[in-house]
Amino acid sequence: MHNNLKRLNGALAATALAAALAACGGGGGGAGGIGAAAGTTVSGVAATGLAIANGSVSLKCAAVDPAAVKTLADGSYSVDVSKSTLPCVARVDYVDPSTGSAQKLHSLVQATGTVNITPVTDMMVANLSSTGAAADAYDKFDANEVKSYTAERVRTVMQTVKTELEAKGVDVTHLPDDPIGSKLQAANGSRQGDDQDAVLDRIQEKLKEQKTTLQKMENEMKSGHESRGLTTSTGRPGDAAAGKTAYATNCQSCHGTRMPDAVNAAKILNAIKENAGGMGALANTVTTAMADDIATYMANGAGAGTGTALVAQTISFTSPGDQTLGTTPPALSASASSGLPVTISSTTPAVCTVNGTALTLVAAGACSLSADQQGDATYNAAPTVVVKFTVASASGAVLPTQTISFASPGAQTAGSSVTLTATSSSGLTVTLASTTPAVCTLSGNTLTSLAAGDCTVTANQAGNSSFAAAATVTRTFAVTGAAGTASASNGKALYASNGCGSCHGTVPASMNVLAGANNPSVIQSAISSNFGGMGKYSGLTSQNLADIAAYLATPNI
Repeated sequence: MHNNLKRLNGALAATALAAALAACGGGGGGAGGIGAAAGTTVSGVAATGLAIANGSVSLKCAAVDPAAVKTLADGSYSVDVSKSTLPCVARVDYVDPSTGSAQKLHSLVQATGTVNITPVTDMMVANLSSTGAAADAYDKFDANEVKSYTAERVRTVMQTVKTELEAKGVDVTHLPDDPIGSKLQAANGSRQGDDQDAVLDRIQEKLKEQKTTLQKMENEMKSGHESRGLTTSTGRPGDAAAGKTAYATNCQSCHGTRMPDAVNAAKILNAIKENAGGMGALANTVTTAMADDIATYMANGAGAGTGTALVAQTISFTSPGDQTLGTTPPALSASASSGLPVTISSTTPAVCTVNGTALTLVAAGACSLSADQQGDATYNAAPTVVVKFTVASASGAVLPTQTISFASPGAQTAGSSVTLTATSSSGLTVTLASTTPAVCTLSGNTLTSLAAGDCTVTANQAGNSSFAAAATVTRTFAVTGAAGTASASNGKALYASNGCGSCHGTVPASMNVLAGANNPSVIQSAISSNFGGMGKYSGLTSQNLADIAAYLATPNI
């Protein structure tokens, strides 16, 4: 089917199917089609919100895997694939600086050119893989399977990933339609990342807040969020064999063989009703009975036909209408067709809060309320119903909203200071605060890193008589221990023991070696690109390179 059911069942219950049922109708993406770029190299940026420095990038290809390369300090890499046959699956192996643990991320290589490797691309590969695990696409590489990842499927998967991230509370406004092939600048030292990198920062923050991991999130997408099983309009299974035929005809070209959340027939019909991703074109094709059949096939396979399905339910939730500060709002009322109790919550606590059915007005602005019913042994969870209304100031004026722009400063080093920049769309002053004072402190907009750990900074704008309060923006980033002092004498010994003089001669020399004086990144770049065969020195640590750079600057020690 075409795709995108938005959020259909509370925070996570609708995400996978919603996105999955909506992408076929469009979207673009350079990495989505074979032959999208010409050349003999694959290059890009590996990042998690911070640049992945000194990571190892390797490719599994249809024929002739190229040699692995190292990422530079800004996360960039370049692989020569002139002797390889595409498509490939890319992997970056790296050490998480905040935990010291070994990690890996994956991406899809369908053409030469730009291929970024990020948590988003890893989620895409996981969704494309027949097993639902990104690592399997690399470790169990199957060229025929990877060749089946059409541009249409890649677009569908991207929508699925976006919807899953939205359900986790990640703003994906600045996530490009093609995160694999789009330009990416990752935060690195004093250099701030771009808008796409800020989305990666937000993913890391949410994973920490929700005490989960990227792999667990991908596993949720694999198994789907319809944990209660089959849901049909009748409460009984449909015809699974007919469902298999209907799915193959209308859905498989976009979604492949796996679409776990399609066990809920109501979600399929709702996507068509809302014309999500152009699915309205199926309104005269997919009937209620056909949706029941497809859901039965998805739940049990082609041989199904007996058993008991959970019954679908809906929520009725009427908006209380626009409100004014200083007045007592009416009690909220929401009911489910099942008769089960409905839970109402506020997604804008800075403007309004809810306790049971009691609504409290906090500040002028836009109030958004969600009504949920999680189901039981008989009824499946109901699709979430959201109502929105404005809260005017006490004078009756409806205050315009404002947003905060606050980019992460990227990884910092203990003992360093950096000036943070945060602005509001209203032009009002944004207040920054550290919620981790043992790791970092703030004085105005100046951030001082004190010790290794995770630094979390919040940005707030409380509003005034002209603007409503802005939603809080939070940024979390790593602070590493102070770097060791570079030793020129140790660098001299390393220069000699690694045989650098056999090519470059005795320092000072004429073969561009002095370009690395006090500039270890130049040396790292030459190693990562295997310039003149220097790739064999990939085992040198960042401290080793700093020492050699110090020696090149003071050769007469």
